[in-house]
Amino acid sequence: AMTYLWYEAKDREKAKRYIGLVRAADKFPDDLGLAALHARMLKDEGDPRAAAKVLEDFSTANPDDELRQLAMARWYIRGREPEKALSTLSRLEAKPDLPKKVVNTLNVYKVQALIGAQQYTEAKSAADDLIANPSTSTAGYLMKAALAFRERDEKLGVELLEKARESNPR
Repeated sequence: AMTYLWYEAKDREKAKRYIGLVRAADKFPDDLGLAALHARMLKDEGDPRAAAKVLEDFSTANPDDELRQLAMARWYIRGREPEKALSTLSRLEAKPDLPKKVVNTLNVYKVQALIGAQQYTEAKSAADDLIANPSTSTAGYLMKAALAFRERDEKLGVELLEKARESNPR
């Protein structure tokens, strides 16, 4: 409900009061959605450092929680801090026995962060790894297409977009 109030700009003041009360009371310390919404509110209000701190605190409160780490990496990618995202992903990647879904998401975020860090050769290689995995092949094709367009290779970009469409016939 608070997400709706905030994102749809229905009653942002009410959403801020509620989030403030819940976070101050530490009612739901493990609620990723609540932490992400709180960070988004702070960012939208013009305080990106406080927003990042909310998620960093949330992430470091339980470093063994893969979803917290992925959320932090995603925040860094969206905030155009790819080096921080890569560092977070590297720490997560070093953990043994990660669930397959976490590994797949981590690998997609890794390519996004590499592109953001302008490490295009590494991004292409990581995108090839995505393509080799049926669960992430569509994302891999899309990211390689973006890289091809970035290099002004429109023919290859269009071919990769077609492969992305074919790999996900929904």
